[in-house]
Amino acid sequence: MIGKKIILAGICSAMLLLGGCGKTDDKIEEYGGEQVETTAVTEGSSEAAGSDITEEKISGTGNDEVNPLLGPEKIEWRDKFDAADGKIQADIYIDYQPVPASGIPMYNYKNLKLGDVKEEEIVKKLFGETATQYTGTFEETGSMYNMLDAYMCFYYVAVTPMPDNVEFKAWVDEENYFVHTYEGTYRNMDCMLMVGYSYEYNCSFLAMYPVNAGDAINHSEYTVMGRLTPSSMSDFVNGSAAGDVASSENDTETDDKNVNKCTMDDDELLATCTNFLKEYLMMDACEDAFSTEDQAYSMVYVEGDEVQKGPRQDVVFYTSPEDMYTTEDSLTGELKDPNFQEKNGYYVALSNNIGGIFTYGASAASYRDYEYYDIATYNQGGFYVNDDGVMGFILLFDGWLTEKIAEDSSILSFEMLKESFISEVSENVDPSKLDTDKLYFKNMFLTYYGITNPDDESTGTLVPALWFTATEGTTTKMTVIINALDGSLIDISY
Repeated sequence: MIGKKIILAGICSAMLLLGGCGKTDDKIEEYGGEQVETTAVTEGSSEAAGSDITEEKISGTGNDEVNPLLGPEKIEWRDKFDAADGKIQADIYIDYQPVPASGIPMYNYKNLKLGDVKEEEIVKKLFGETATQYTGTFEETGSMYNMLDAYMCFYYVAVTPMPDNVEFKAWVDEENYFVHTYEGTYRNMDCMLMVGYSYEYNCSFLAMYPVNAGDAINHSEYTVMGRLTPSSMSDFVNGSAAGDVASSENDTETDDKNVNKCTMDDDELLATCTNFLKEYLMMDACEDAFSTEDQAYSMVYVEGDEVQKGPRQDVVFYTSPEDMYTTEDSLTGELKDPNFQEKNGYYVALSNNIGGIFTYGASAASYRDYEYYDIATYNQGGFYVNDDGVMGFILLFDGWLTEKIAEDSSILSFEMLKESFISEVSENVDPSKLDTDKLYFKNMFLTYYGITNPDDESTGTLVPALWFTATEGTTTKMTVIINALDGSLIDISY
């Protein structure tokens, strides 16, 4: 899934999704192994082996030594080389903290195009004969807040150029996008459904929430639905207020209010989402397209020598506006500790990483003692699930992981990949596309990258790849993507 790159570190309070518009589904590997046979990719092209990348070609033999790209030790790479017959001088100054991975599965994916998301059929499946078009306005408070927030997520990700004053109309057909909003009854709840599409980025958007949040648990007095994360942050996404609040410290208490009434385990949650996607939205995805781990800030982070991955996914809680906050921070004045009345459900996110390895590249930054990697792709969002099924969702996507084709695969040793990188850049860099004769490679990431099937460009395979960027100050001068299976060049962009 390839598309416009965005940095998703909380772009809006309701959103947390997976992949990227275009060809970008990705997965990653395990131990350094022997060189593998895959079809080489030409410069500037994402078309490669596709369905020809068979399990035999990716299984490899491995060796007894863990590939340093799979952690846990930090990698420091310093080097210099000349490229383009000496016209370009390149310096490598890379510090990379790998995410510890026990294996790198691989997947096939399917890209979606306009018409693959069957609007009329989805509306009928969800609302039946109760469906009506909604052409009113979205309020910033009350039961409309969640739909407005979802709308904003789609708009700011998928619509460009951005106008100075945005009017979020419930039903609009513009040259570069459309949004259609419906009302109807789903599981005896009055709900609102939004269907959207960005023509510019081939990106689809679906969102549905109950008009009154408490109807999802048969407590109409609760009008706020929120997510209480293990990382001690919560986003209110369905009610009269929104904001980040700290998780209560008394989650381990045994009083009834603190017991999550949802009894599903991870396998049941994932199966619920894939079945809902197939039954109601008429699309297919494998369970690894979703995650029960916290995706809130799309990150793994390093604190000292310890690499942390996302904790358990958000718990869904319900409360009333007047009971939303119970304490005020004495220093900041911020309201904390939501006085939730009931925990009932989990938020299951669209995956933005597999085993801690992000899909379709990433960008890195340092903040205080943390080094974090933000996914830069589209598939984002998730489902609100309890024992009765899916109660709501927000999905921004351009395709799905459809099939796991290998439980694990062998990437080349880091030494071989370094040699391949230098060789490919030396031979393929085009000085005429650069405004400098000096390149500084400071960023490197192990990621997943989508390789298009040459026989069917709507399908492809996610392969492990090394993603390099050459920068000058804060400006990216060049991006290089190397196939980690065989060291071949996937892409050079300027």
